[in-house]
Amino acid sequence: MAQNRSADGLTSFLLQLSVGMYLSFLGIRGIANYDSDTARIGRAVSDLFGASNSPLGLVIGIAQLVVGVLLLIGLFIFAKRSAQTLLGLASTGLWGAFMLYQHFIQVSIFAPDTLTWFTRFAFDLVILAALFGVAGRKSRN
Repeated sequence: MAQNRSADGLTSFLLQLSVGMYLSFLGIRGIANYDSDTARIGRAVSDLFGASNSPLGLVIGIAQLVVGVLLLIGLFIFAKRSAQTLLGLASTGLWGAFMLYQHFIQVSIFAPDTLTWFTRFAFDLVILAALFGVAGRKSRN
């Protein structure tokens, strides 16, 4: 029984570490790419055709960075169970909202092709499940 608890603890630690690192790096990339030359050209072309120049990509990048850093900090700083559970549920909700935006609002469904869309969607579901698992573990400890 003690060996199972130890293995569960290591598994959840590695899961939280990897998801925290992934979200942190994804957020950094999103923030950096928002101000890249290519993104500036894209926003300029959008302005020419009257499309909105929404900073939503930047907001999503910042949210991903914040959630990732908080997950990493949560590995080493002990907070109240309610705060950890709230962070876990909030990060799960934010990732779910990101998935809706990324896969259904920002691009056409099944674009560029069905297999690529399902592959990306499945990967994002894995991250969502990991966040949900981390949130559930925090609420049980």
